[in-house]
Amino acid sequence: MSMLDKLKDLIKGHPDQARQGVEKAGDAFDAKTGNKYQSQVDTAQQKLNDQIGRNEPPPPGTPARPSADDTPPGLHAHGDRARSHGRAVPARCPYVRSPPCPGNETGQRVVEGETVLSPDPERRRIMRVEIWSDIACPWCYIGKARFTKGLADFAHRDEVEVVFRSFELDPGSAKGVTAPVLEMLAKKYGRTLDEARGMEEHVAASARAEGLEYRPEGRDHGNTFDIHRLLHLADARGRQEELLDLAYRANFGEERSVFDPEVLVALAVEAGLDEAEARAVLADDSAYADQVRADEREAAELGANAVPFFVLDRRYGISGGQPAEVFTRALEQAWAGREVEEPAAAAEACEPDGACVVPQT
Repeated sequence: MSMLDKLKDLIKGHPDQARQGVEKAGDAFDAKTGNKYQSQVDTAQQKLNDQIGRNEPPPPGTPARPSADDTPPGLHAHGDRARSHGRAVPARCPYVRSPPCPGNETGQRVVEGETVLSPDPERRRIMRVEIWSDIACPWCYIGKARFTKGLADFAHRDEVEVVFRSFELDPGSAKGVTAPVLEMLAKKYGRTLDEARGMEEHVAASARAEGLEYRPEGRDHGNTFDIHRLLHLADARGRQEELLDLAYRANFGEERSVFDPEVLVALAVEAGLDEAEARAVLADDSAYADQVRADEREAAELGANAVPFFVLDRRYGISGGQPAEVFTRALEQAWAGREVEEPAAAAEACEPDGACVVPQT
């Protein structure tokens, strides 16, 4: 998308004179495609900021950054830098973006990746929470349950939109090829089968503590790309979370392999999708493939190198399957527009190639 298109997206609904100024500079930039005219775009953008009242300095008495004691574990602000398991990763929300960063359409301004609430709290839009996860990730299964509990305790829960994004733990694995989970874990970590079984029992205990069914043995591990494609179909039909919950339960709690196309079709029908349409998507490797890859590219841009990864209104990110109360506090801070410091602690997460780690104590 051209610079002009990005600027047009940004200023939709704003004063005509601001739009004209941005379009003029954008046309010059597109015509020359060089840095010579970048200053014109910047000038027009500054004019836009001034005219719609988003670039005034913070009002007197604006509170300073909270202390580390106020920061939920695993919570980081996208305006500064993000951290995941102690590694600094970029996680910025650019000012000019297409589509505009969720949460930046009304009542907010963005400065170099930071979002600051405008003085008018009535202009806030619905908060969007995006969750990157993989069906093969046990901490995504557990993390979703904990997030749901945390959201239930959030005062503005009815004003939160939850969107699920695709992330493959093992994108290089061959389609249709599976292996027992215990054998995969033993090979990956250089452990015996008994040791791998002990690792799975630890995860199972955490899942059961959240009221989830979990089989530490008898599960398969494989490529999840088809599952993600089907989840995008479900999203288009308004049944994404229903299918996601069914797929999690089938994979971790039931004796059904989500790597079997017939099982996936059955799950899709249970979720309320049309059987013929689900079969057609699975039969066409290109169906919803672009949407899955787009989610994965965006995860990389946001610095998500492990899942689950939660992004709140494109302002704050949370890594790992944190406790429910951490999610509640994070939602409260994001709603209030507070800036936060470094994460206090890591939480259990799964990394690419299927590595599901537990922080050592």
